[in-house]
Amino acid sequence: MPASTRCNRVGDERVVQGIREVCRPVGGQLIWVSGSTSAPTTTVKSVSKPTTRTVPRPRRSWPPSLDDACSVVGSVSVRPVGFQGQVLECVRTAKRGLRYQLRPATCAEFGECKIGDTGPGGGRVFYVHPGGSTFASPGSDCGTNCRYLEIAPMKGGQSGWLSERVQWAAGGSGGCFARGSDVGNRPCNLYSIYPGSADQDASRNASVGIGMGMTNTALLMARMGEGATAARIAWFYETRIKYGQLFLGARDWHLPSIRELGELKPHREAVGFSSHGCWWSSSEAYPEDAYSYVFHTPETQPPDEPKGGFSTYGPKSGSFGCFVRPVRAFG
Repeated sequence: MPASTRCNRVGDERVVQGIREVCRPVGGQLIWVSGSTSAPTTTVKSVSKPTTRTVPRPRRSWPPSLDDACSVVGSVSVRPVGFQGQVLECVRTAKRGLRYQLRPATCAEFGECKIGDTGPGGGRVFYVHPGGSTFASPGSDCGTNCRYLEIAPMKGGQSGWLSERVQWAAGGSGGCFARGSDVGNRPCNLYSIYPGSADQDASRNASVGIGMGMTNTALLMARMGEGATAARIAWFYETRIKYGQLFLGARDWHLPSIRELGELKPHREAVGFSSHGCWWSSSEAYPEDAYSYVFHTPETQPPDEPKGGFSTYGPKSGSFGCFVRPVRAFG
């Protein structure tokens, strides 16, 4: 291997009399080692990396960061990264003009909530999970990290939700199950929505709890589709409401379980729910019956019934009908 003088850095190259030489370690020293004799005889330009470079200023991204410039006083960035329970709001500062500054988030902005607050879906909060802990509502946006329930907002006043009584299940519809059977070919107004292998009694007992409303509603839609006359009202309900500088809205509304529906009773005044009548839950009571809740007002309160209302059950179809008011879980 013909060698020449020492070099300084492994990998450096040069051309001497048409011979390419490369800097290599040999015998503990860095020396020039000849390479291919076919190297070009043209002058080799040395190209080095620039020590500095110009980086174009990035376009403003969303969501903004603290102290970013803004253009509309009162505009809000909800849930900014790294600021739990706070929002960035556009305010006019004394020296720097309009800038995003932190403030505590309201309930509608995914901050802390209390009974009667407006929630992020535009409804009113009627349930706060005890101890600041969470519950699961599979299928809801909050998943296993839900803390609150809100009731759907007014729809043309209270009368908007009182336009008609509906059946829980349309007669002759769906693919439901006889006791102990896994063959889903029976009408859901007379048979269970749960297959025999799922332990029908245990499934019905589980369906009444907090956080089960969305699961129940999804199952009703899967079993009956158009025949799920009560559930489909909640399933296809969605909101988009202007709230200050925010547009609130949600699509994950559901028909409440009977326990979720019962949580309304002590908070009806706080959430503006003053209607009298029977309201469907999504919980099946028996193969042919579903749970509902009867609410009373002071003017309609019978002396021999529980004050404010009570849970009951009745036929899924036929002349027995109730109203529907969607709810949703959030965290």
